[in-house]
Amino acid sequence: MTVRETATRFSSNYLTRAGRGLGGQGHAFRNCNVLFHILFTLKVVREVASGQLRVLQISEKGLRASSRRKDIPDQFYMCIGDRQIHIGCVIVSRKRGLLDIRFLNELPAPFVGAVAALEDPFTLLEEIRPAVFGLDGFVN
Repeated sequence: MTVRETATRFSSNYLTRAGRGLGGQGHAFRNCNVLFHILFTLKVVREVASGQLRVLQISEKGLRASSRRKDIPDQFYMCIGDRQIHIGCVIVSRKRGLLDIRFLNELPAPFVGAVAALEDPFTLLEEIRPAVFGLDGFVN
């Protein structure tokens, strides 16, 4: 192991290491075009910041997205609906403006299928009925 790999391995916290351990095996990514709100803390300002992700592909274990914000930390919460449901996420790689993201807990297949089938990218920014998307157990 090189010095750089060792530094990277030990410089990240347990959430980032947990996210890297989640393989994409057994879960196919589905193409989509959906927007999600995200919440995260900024270390310098010590305040909660928000932004949006444009999700391009999604599976039960993670997603691939882009964002205009360049200051998204490695750990954040993805909000579904009008901040009704919060999903813990970890960025596992950043390449050419795309973020590879893993969920801390696997999402239900009916929800992933519903997201992939959405035609209006703004649907999940507004209040939703969790039962319609298969998210009954996720409501905060």
